[in-house]
Amino acid sequence: MKDIRLNALANTLVRLLNIFFPLITTAYLSRILSKQLYGEFNIANTYLNWFIPFVYNYGIREISKVKDNAEKLNTMFSTLFYISLFCTAVTTVFYIIIMPIYSKSPSVHLLMLILGVQLIAQIFYIEWINEAFENYTFLFYKTLFIRILMLVSIFAFVKEADDIVQYAIIMSASQFLNYFLSYLWIKKDVKFVKVPLENFKHLIKPLIGLFLLANAGMLYTNLDLTFVSKI
Repeated sequence: MKDIRLNALANTLVRLLNIFFPLITTAYLSRILSKQLYGEFNIANTYLNWFIPFVYNYGIREISKVKDNAEKLNTMFSTLFYISLFCTAVTTVFYIIIMPIYSKSPSVHLLMLILGVQLIAQIFYIEWINEAFENYTFLFYKTLFIRILMLVSIFAFVKEADDIVQYAIIMSASQFLNYFLSYLWIKKDVKFVKVPLENFKHLIKPLIGLFLLANAGMLYTNLDLTFVSKI
């Protein structure tokens, strides 16, 4: 049984790290990078966010129900992982097809290619099962390590106004490492199994509902940025 107080503290610290470190990097990047190039990075990042699959909240809920039953746990984990893999493959293909349409600028096109690594990294995005297992201590140390590594890399490699490509590489590499470490950690508790086709059918409706809700929220955060970026 995990210590509830320790988990609560670790969870709070993870959230604080995710707030504190961006405040440092944003202030530094706004001072160092060219405003035009930083704007182009945000344009590329906006387009990327439209293609990120969503399984997170449903995964936490369903894994929490079956985490004490090894057979059901492996089946549910495998089902959600395969769905996430399929969604990532589909969205990556659409991202590659649509990229030339939205990236008329060669620099934005290059940034979208580099940031596209984050889309592929979604294959390993299984943070929902770590939260369902209440692995908040691991999440805290992993987040601290990734954030410090990212901060040191930014200070070391982003020094000039035109170092936007270096920044994009650091962001994509950090995201990939973040997800991959979580994947390696949880693999000691779960394994992949064969999943009958009917297991996927009953998940279609709730996942479509979550997908619509997530995209409805994105209309308030990404749509305005998308329109502004076009002009």
